[in-house]
Amino acid sequence: MIVLIFFKGLTFSSIGLYLATITMAVTFPLSFLSGDLIPTMGLPKIHLPIVYMNPLTYATAALRHIALEMKSYFQLKQKHIWTNLFSVVHICSNY
Repeated sequence: MIVLIFFKGLTFSSIGLYLATITMAVTFPLSFLSGDLIPTMGLPKIHLPIVYMNPLTYATAALRHIALEMKSYFQLKQKHIWTNLFSVVHICSNY
């Protein structure tokens, strides 16, 4: 009985580790393609469709705009409002 419980726990922890690895394999490259570490205009043109489909790109652009060019959050341009709306809908859909 104890051995069965041990192997069941080992199995479920292995599944969790596998899913976490897959998640990191997807999100880690997307963070590089969001313009967070390097400017998106410096990327090769073949990567630009992925950059523009990445929601992190728009969030990074909004935060960079707030930090470098604005004095308040409420002066956002219209394209950054869609990022905020996307974030709110995504957060609400998880509950």
